[in-house]
This record gives sequence, structure tokens and C-alpha cells, in this order.
Amino acid sequence: FLDLYDGDPLTTGTSVLDDLTGSATRTNVDSAFPVASAGTSTNDAEIDVTAAAVSGANVLYVAFFSAATDGNLIATQGLGNPQTVTVGNGVSFPIGSIQIAFG
Repeated sequence: FLDLYDGDPLTTGTSVLDDLTGSATRTNVDSAFPVASAGTSTNDAEIDVTAAAVSGANVLYVAFFSAATDGNLIATQGLGNPQTVTVGNGVSFPIGSIQIAFG
């Protein structure tokens, strides 16, 4: 389950998902990632977080959790190109834009 953060979730970062979507429920991305090959998996489907943000937020990190709410943090990474999302803008990750390495 994908969540978006303003700051590092391992320190003082805060989730901005509720700000962007109006809900703190994380985006289920399971079907966007095929079975890992050679220790990696890359999203083979677009991941849509929201079509139109309900309020603005800075998005500096992406985080993956074991559940839609609560759960355990599995992995996190700072975005190579942090974004300031404004009201009405969509938030999505195109095919091939997220690669997860295992091992």
C-alpha cells in the first residue's frame, strides 16, 4: 500500500495522503507490480493516487506499508524530483516509474 510523505517517514515526516485525497487510506498497488524477476519489480500499470487533489501538499517521499491503514512500514524512498501538489492537480505514477529491489 502506497503512501506519500512530506519528509522522511522514518524520522519526522508526515503523511500527506489525507490532504491530497481526503482519505488517509493508502493506495493498494499490489496489482501494479508483477512478480519480482532478478530481485526487482517495476510497476507495469499506472498508479493513480488521486485525479484531483482536494488540498495542496509537498510530496518528498513515497512509502510502502503492509496495510491500507496502520500496518508496518516496508520501504521508503525520497523522490528524485520532489513535487508540490496544488489543489485540483492529479497525482499518479506512470508505468515503469517505480522499481522495488528485493534482497
